[in-house]
Amino acid sequence: MFADDDATFKNLRNAFLSRNIMEPERRIARLEDEYNRLEAYLWAINEFGDITLDEFNSKLRHNQEKPAPKDMWVTAFQAYIRYIRRRIDMCKEGFGMRVSIEDNNKLFLDMPLSRQYRSYLKNLGAGYARNSVDIYYTKLKRLYNLLFRRSLKKNVIPFIESYIERGIDISPLCDKLKNLIEKEIEVCRFEDLSSDDLTRGGYAFQQYCNFLKDYADNPGKYPKEVYEIPLTDAT
Repeated sequence: MFADDDATFKNLRNAFLSRNIMEPERRIARLEDEYNRLEAYLWAINEFGDITLDEFNSKLRHNQEKPAPKDMWVTAFQAYIRYIRRRIDMCKEGFGMRVSIEDNNKLFLDMPLSRQYRSYLKNLGAGYARNSVDIYYTKLKRLYNLLFRRSLKKNVIPFIESYIERGIDISPLCDKLKNLIEKEIEVCRFEDLSSDDLTRGGYAFQQYCNFLKDYADNPGKYPKEVYEIPLTDAT
């Protein structure tokens, strides 16, 4: 599928490295073009990923039903696309551009210390069942991506991570974000965020704040976090 003459991955890398030789608008447009190609790859993997090129061409010629996709390949490529989306959005934020947040769970950024938060909900805090933990975390991610990122025009994840690492009290930041939730419940500016989303998400965020305080005081009782390697200009 990834033919020798297809330079999508090379072009994507070069677009990330073009900071000093291309104006911001052109650079972002180039990144978005390559991102769209990645989504086309994902579609192709999903549709035809488990057959050879000859089998694929034969099925097209004879209009035969396509076999089931390889779930592992699809999941891996979805994760890669989500990572690239995050990098592009971070570039746009760095240039002061507006970031459009799609209501698409596959593209939502994860909260920091997500594994530890889930462990807190399940084993160390309220003792929720796994299904409840999944619901809480989904509500939290939705609130973060559709409210916090939009309203603050920035990704607050680095601030949370930095505060925890440096031992800075996280309470003022949590209070600021809780006030943002309360104000949004009154006005409901965003069509894709219902009052129920905000209320339930607010409760999940309160649990998250309780977790952050406990984690700051007792980091050793939580599983270790796995950090992604950032894609920098030196990569």
